[in-house]
Amino acid sequence: MLLLTAILAGCTASDDTIHRKIHTRYYDMPSYSAKCQATVVSNKTKNTYAISIIYDSEGERYRIDYDNMSLILSASNAQIKKDNTIMSLPTDNSYMMMLPNAFFKSYYTGENATQPTSSLMQGCTVLECDIVNPPAWASHMKLWIDTKSLTPRCMIIYDKEMNEKINIEYTEFKIINKIQDSTFEF
Repeated sequence: MLLLTAILAGCTASDDTIHRKIHTRYYDMPSYSAKCQATVVSNKTKNTYAISIIYDSEGERYRIDYDNMSLILSASNAQIKKDNTIMSLPTDNSYMMMLPNAFFKSYYTGENATQPTSSLMQGCTVLECDIVNPPAWASHMKLWIDTKSLTPRCMIIYDKEMNEKINIEYTEFKIINKIQDSTFEF
């Protein structure tokens, strides 16, 4: 009985430590760059995109590049460049669903966040939450964080029926100290 208690206490301390490390790293989201494969499932199609993301925490702005399209998102507007055409639109939070920022915003401010003790991907800690102010097509999110590097490995966004809508596999994630302003210009 004493051995079982010691083992269980050790597991709790370990889980607490990894969650404390994740909280320290992501509660105030740092600037980062990421590369990922996003698979988007609609009611008729399933498409996969290779995406590059840059987030500037100081300026609260994003750059997302995929295929022949680029988006620059700020609090006030979204600029979209496709081929040689640039359009400005109001910012729509649904553009940001695939970003780790969207996950942590809901995780830290929502009322239904969990830290399951098991994981589908070995070497990862899984975090789950309902989406705060979700778009019509999304309701719940899961994020797998590598327990050694503390980097996102996978994020899945689900609809109300827990059908997978977006699956993001992060192939690269780097914390960046300073991002050049020219990154957010076309």
